[in-house]
Amino acid sequence: ERLKAELNGLSESSAVVQRLRSLTGEPWQHGVACLLTLGDLPTAREEVLNSRERVPGKNWAEACVLVADEALKVQESNELVDPSLAEELVSTLVEAERPCQALEVFTQLAVSDAQRAVNLLLREREMRSKADPE
Repeated sequence: ERLKAELNGLSESSAVVQRLRSLTGEPWQHGVACLLTLGDLPTAREEVLNSRERVPGKNWAEACVLVADEALKVQESNELVDPSLAEELVSTLVEAERPCQALEVFTQLAVSDAQRAVNLLLREREMRSKADPE
């Protein structure tokens, strides 16, 4: 808990990355989540892709899911943040024989696409109601 509090207190990605180099397991996974909280998706991506051999498989795979979830958030423009990153992580998880986490990311891809479709329908309905007030 002390280590998590320390990571939460860091306000720059470079400080988190420097601290991550000495961590493994759950503290490392929490550090990746801190990078995402700081809005640094590219650095979180690099960290998970470069730490596969160093970090226990379960924590590494769960961090991949966290990064993919962030990449699949639907933005105001109704576009996903970085769907290609999520696809890359699905492939990496399958290659690492982590089918449950790969399925979780793949499912999130489908959910994000469904959310985008719903958003489009709602926008179209709203435009119709503005154009044709009863």
